[in-house]
Amino acid sequence: PAAIPMMPHFGEGVVTTEITLGPMHGGAPGRGHGGVLAGIFDEFAGTAPRLVGATAVTASLTVDFRAPIPIGEPLQLRAWVHEQQGRKIFVRGDARRGEDLIAEVEGLFIVIDYAAIDTSGAARH
Repeated sequence: PAAIPMMPHFGEGVVTTEITLGPMHGGAPGRGHGGVLAGIFDEFAGTAPRLVGATAVTASLTVDFRAPIPIGEPLQLRAWVHEQQGRKIFVRGDARRGEDLIAEVEGLFIVIDYAAIDTSGAARH
C-alpha cells in the first residue's frame, strides 16, 4: 500500500514519469521524506540504461535536494544517460514540481547479464 505508482515513458534520449507522494511518505511535517525520493530515484534512474539498450544495476547514487519535497502534489521526474564507458552507465536526472527544481540525481549503473545470476542471487562471474 505504500508503493508509489510509477510508469516510465521512454522518449528521445530521456525517460520521464510523474509521481505523487502521500502522507505515508512524509518526513518533516508536511514534507516528503528524502529517503523515499532517493529510493524512487534509484528505481526510476535505473530504467535510463534501457535508452541505450542495456539492463543495469545501481553501483552508486547521489541525490542533491534543492527544495522541500511536496506531499500531495505531482512531481515530474526525468532521467537520461549522460555517459557510457564499457559496462559503466552514468545517469543524471531531476525531479520538478512545475518549474521548481526539487532534487537532482547522479548515478552509476553497471550493465549486468541477468541470465548470469543464479537462484541464490549471487553472480556467477
